[in-house]
Amino acid sequence: MATNRLYLFVLWATLLAAVAGSQAGCSSPETVAAGAKAAETGSADTAGADAADAADATAPADTDPVDSATTDAAETDADGTQGAAPQRVLFVGNSYTYVNDLPAMTAAFAAHATPPQTWEVGSSTLGGAFLVDHLTKTDAVAQIAKATWTWVVLQGQSLEPAGVPASFEKGASQLSTLVHKTPAQLAFYTTWPRKAGSEVYDQAFSGGTPAALFAKLKAELELVATQNQGVRVPVGDAWMVALQDQPGIELYQADGSHPTVAGTYLAACVFAVRLGGVDAKTVNWQPEGVPAEQGQALRKICAEVAGQ
Repeated sequence: MATNRLYLFVLWATLLAAVAGSQAGCSSPETVAAGAKAAETGSADTAGADAADAADATAPADTDPVDSATTDAAETDADGTQGAAPQRVLFVGNSYTYVNDLPAMTAAFAAHATPPQTWEVGSSTLGGAFLVDHLTKTDAVAQIAKATWTWVVLQGQSLEPAGVPASFEKGASQLSTLVHKTPAQLAFYTTWPRKAGSEVYDQAFSGGTPAALFAKLKAELELVATQNQGVRVPVGDAWMVALQDQPGIELYQADGSHPTVAGTYLAACVFAVRLGGVDAKTVNWQPEGVPAEQGQALRKICAEVAGQ
């Protein structure tokens, strides 16, 4: 038990320090690598503890209530008949979820499909959060326990699956256990690698290239989804295709990590298709900031990757 506690302390200290002073959800590669090494050796040092004590805690927890155009249990069609019950989806994650409001954009995408779907979405997010953080630092446990969700989506810190897979697997297992006590289905959000040229590629765990890093992210997400009877949502897969086939569409913000509106739009499409069965080819909508021709190209990639 003492060894386990030491492991969790070291992991928490070194990885929380990773997000100190940076944009929420974007850890430095040096501290992620250090956290991985500490987790492997089970060692701790006072520098890690001091860094954890000094870590920036300004990124607030975001525990959105359900956001939907309707609160009815079922939709009434124009002819007065009852349509399908709405999808109720809880997103548990960090800045890769709340930047550009991925949950709301997914709901908007589904609403513009034929036939339209109603999504009631909620979120429990914290800047830079690892999956284990949601056990104590957000209201994710309470939100999951409401047992009113169709899906619960879990998203770890963007480098966690590749840099510290033991942490990712532990958090995934504990949260999945809670989800499986409810009627909800479980989904894991596969994110994307850092942009080419990022300093993260100087670190051994990254594999040195975006392709190598994504291969590690994808493999770990596939493993965790299988272990926990969940569905892997292939957002990162769609990003990799778009980066190759549509280099003129900028998916990354200037930090080379977080998504632009176009990047979030692609993610929203993948979620709508994979979790809701939306036919992306019927959608002719994109948010402000995404030109129509880019929206069309991204929907085509989404449909191909997400299973249509």
